[in-house]
Amino acid sequence: MKASSDILGNFDFSSWFSFWHEHLDSAGKGNESWAIRMQYLNEMFLLYEKLNNEICKYHNKYQSWCWIEDNESGGDAVFLHTPNPNENNYPFLERVVEIGDLDKYQNIIEFVERNGFKWVRTENGFTVYKEGYGDTLIAL
Repeated sequence: MKASSDILGNFDFSSWFSFWHEHLDSAGKGNESWAIRMQYLNEMFLLYEKLNNEICKYHNKYQSWCWIEDNESGGDAVFLHTPNPNENNYPFLERVVEIGDLDKYQNIIEFVERNGFKWVRTENGFTVYKEGYGDTLIAL
């Protein structure tokens, strides 16, 4: 598992970010059990908190979120996004989809909410964030 401290070791917060993201479980080990996936999600949430505590010192316009894929732990990631020279794509606005049947995702939803995060259902997963961190990314 990639530790948040390892990822942040050489991180340049003064730079711009165009959908920068990090997959902490790129090998998909969390697919083996919910207990293992929770370990990776805990580390991802820790990284999210650390990133937000630092980036606000350098950028007054930024977005941050976590992506939790429905059925593939290797796709889970934490994101940072700022105005950038690559493309005129700031702010990014996530499209919310119809909620549908969420019973099979109750473990994810309960885990996210227990950790103080908000969530919206998006295509193939959940966009997870905390209010007050950066600019909104939810298109209403």
